[in-house]
Amino acid sequence: MTFASFKIPDLTFKELSSGRSGGATILQLQAALYSKNILLFRAILSSAISTGHPQASSVRKAYDLLSEIQRQDPASVRRVLTHPAVSVWLCETSRSLNTGNFFAGRCEPERALALAAAGAVRAGFDCSIDMITDDGTVTLPSLGRATLNARPESRFRVRMHVDRRKAQVRGGHRTVTLPSDLHTDTPGWQGLRLLRATTHGKRLELLLDDLDDYRLPGVSKMDRLGEAACARLQLSLADAWRILVRDHHETAAAIGGMIKVLTPLKASSGSQLSATFSQALGCTALTIPDDGLTMAVTLVHELQHTKLYSLTDIVVLTEDNPTNLYYAPWRDDPRPLDALLQGSYAHLGLTSFWWQRRRYTFGEERLRADIEFARWRSASLTATSVLLESGGLTPAGVAFASHMHATLSAYDNEPVPPCALTAAQDLIMDHRARWETSHGRTQSQRSTEST
Repeated sequence: MTFASFKIPDLTFKELSSGRSGGATILQLQAALYSKNILLFRAILSSAISTGHPQASSVRKAYDLLSEIQRQDPASVRRVLTHPAVSVWLCETSRSLNTGNFFAGRCEPERALALAAAGAVRAGFDCSIDMITDDGTVTLPSLGRATLNARPESRFRVRMHVDRRKAQVRGGHRTVTLPSDLHTDTPGWQGLRLLRATTHGKRLELLLDDLDDYRLPGVSKMDRLGEAACARLQLSLADAWRILVRDHHETAAAIGGMIKVLTPLKASSGSQLSATFSQALGCTALTIPDDGLTMAVTLVHELQHTKLYSLTDIVVLTEDNPTNLYYAPWRDDPRPLDALLQGSYAHLGLTSFWWQRRRYTFGEERLRADIEFARWRSASLTATSVLLESGGLTPAGVAFASHMHATLSAYDNEPVPPCALTAAQDLIMDHRARWETSHGRTQSQRSTEST
């Protein structure tokens, strides 16, 4: 399979460090992810062969087949190889093979055949693929899951046949024919559902991945969402997209370019949770938001993490000792420097979001926007100052944090009503007081206070 090497142009780097991301920048980051995943696939093939792994021949067959499909339909292969669950499999399998401990964590090189099968289905590529199932199911990443045998302990061989007319999985005395609309459910087939939203001609389509075992790395996963929960998620997404397209055009375009998948998280005591994982770029994991604005804020926050994780695949920004921990004004736990950088970048995005919200809201909604803007502006300025004083940034990291700080400093000139400013400062001081009660005062706090 072909791939390209990448270097981030200075203008792109500066644009990202200011929190922004135009269309060309998004395309570069997406292309870099695709190239990285092809390299990981090659590394898995090389390691499986060199270590004599018993599944090496399966990886070779899958790699060769995907290479053939790529020549005919590169877009289909790209869709599969950049699917977040595939990224997780690539990272975990490569790591296990490199350590030589095939039994630590998940090490399933032969899953490469399922990737090849998914690529073949997407492309309508005429082929037959033999695979082994351990539980009577076959998951096709980015598409869905076929169930051939209800007994979870069963292990048997299955054959996937694909041509331009249909795709079938056979095994365990059953044949499952995949539907023409792969995102629907039919007997023996559960498709990954599509969440859609359209506003002013701008469309958003996100996959809801609540099936793939690799959809999240090392996180407790929810069972498949029921129809009612799926409808709630769809409604909040549609409302969020309406807000984003109407009032935050560039951010909406970046979300459409960078975020491809939503994966549900288990709610804890009714709290709203969301996360982005460096191994699963393009996936936003979240509890179902209560409303469209909460969903919009979640997507903005996780977009920033996705962009920064994508950049740090190409450019090293930190070199700090991971045992050095810092106060983050949005977390209840001490954070290493790379996590503080991630959080600062996410809240730079939120500062910009709430600054824009102030232009489109009135009354109580405007008051909330004022408070959120003032709070995250101040918190992010404090955090970027700590980053720059830490001594743990690379030269590129210093440049990145400096641009962040300059952007936030410009926001510092924006007037905020006294009542909102007071409320924001109260929230900041209350958070810090609670944090110090639990953890004491870090060196970074003491040095910041002394200047």
